[in-house]
Amino acid sequence: MQNGQVVDLQQLQQKTLYVLGIAGIIFAIVGILAALVLSRYIVYPINKLIESAETIAEEENKGKKMPNKKRGKTLENVLGVMTTELKEKLSEVSTQKNQIETILLHMTDGIIAFNMKGDIILINPAAKKFLSIRPEDNTFEDIFKKFELNINMEKIIYLENWTSTEQRIQVEDKYIKVFFAPFKNETDRPDGVIAVIQDITEHVKLDNMQKEFVADVSHELKHQLHLLWDMQTLC
Repeated sequence: MQNGQVVDLQQLQQKTLYVLGIAGIIFAIVGILAALVLSRYIVYPINKLIESAETIAEEENKGKKMPNKKRGKTLENVLGVMTTELKEKLSEVSTQKNQIETILLHMTDGIIAFNMKGDIILINPAAKKFLSIRPEDNTFEDIFKKFELNINMEKIIYLENWTSTEQRIQVEDKYIKVFFAPFKNETDRPDGVIAVIQDITEHVKLDNMQKEFVADVSHELKHQLHLLWDMQTLC
């Protein structure tokens, strides 16, 4: 009986070692597969992200004097550099935006920008004054339909080379010239229309005065010529 029990124990130990060996092999295979998956779908994309971020950072910093600091190629470091660059770019954009707004605010000419739907995306005080724009006037049609202009957004954008983009209108006792021009986006596709408004009242008045002066001089010359002709006839 004891010999039989010893044999059974030995067989049980062998089976246990065999099972553990098989389990170890299976765990090793699973571990290798997991490492491959991790490397392919997590580590590799992160490394590519780091490389791309470094490339962008290097291109952005070309020509700049950068501090001579040794930095490891870690995602944290690269993202830190990109965050700094992004903050600088946002600051530059904000500064440029403020500059443009200041220029538009103090321009003597009116400026209105419309998107492709005809909605106002930018307007300065001069434009509101020249065209007597009301708070409820928010689109191209709202502003220009009351002047009965033979022009619309489609003509300006798609028929720019075949239609006149300059219109003269009268607002109360003032004469206004409006120049329309389409603008494009980064892919060179139409993105909207800009209207530049100028007060030409004084120019029109001077032009009218010049025409009246020429007409008066012409009339006087004709009158004098008639008198001379009459005197010659009498003689």
